[in-house]
Amino acid sequence: MAKHNKKGRSKGVPSFVMLRHDILQSEAWRELGASARVVLIQLMSRYRGQNNGTLGASVDALADECRLAPNTVSAALRRLIEVGFIERTREASFGCKMRLAAEYRLTWIKCDKTGKAESNGFKRWRSGASENSNKFTGSDAAEPSVSALEGRAYG
Repeated sequence: MAKHNKKGRSKGVPSFVMLRHDILQSEAWRELGASARVVLIQLMSRYRGQNNGTLGASVDALADECRLAPNTVSAALRRLIEVGFIERTREASFGCKMRLAAEYRLTWIKCDKTGKAESNGFKRWRSGASENSNKFTGSDAAEPSVSALEGRAYG
């Protein structure tokens, strides 16, 4: 049995990431490609129990941690926002003196930054229901949208 400190918290026990069954069984999860799943798990690993809404993550840091290209991480973050697993709480900022990474919140956990309740956007997401659903596919490779294909002349 784990030892506890004065506040009743376990000490010496490593932290973990919990993937709930409702997440794993959602249509949004099944539509995600492997890259988006890896990025989501990496974002989840930043959550410490009271910092949802301030999960800071630069594209370059996530790319390094996930062993992915920065463009792939950017596409994965857009996809995670689109299907409702995460929300951006602060945009990235690149000023002359300071560079700030974007901050995110996990939608199935109350936001500690704003106090906003769980939105569970991923539970409401349906394949094909989104206006941007053909921009990113469930696979890691991007496919052109139908409208982009219709505009091309084949000869």
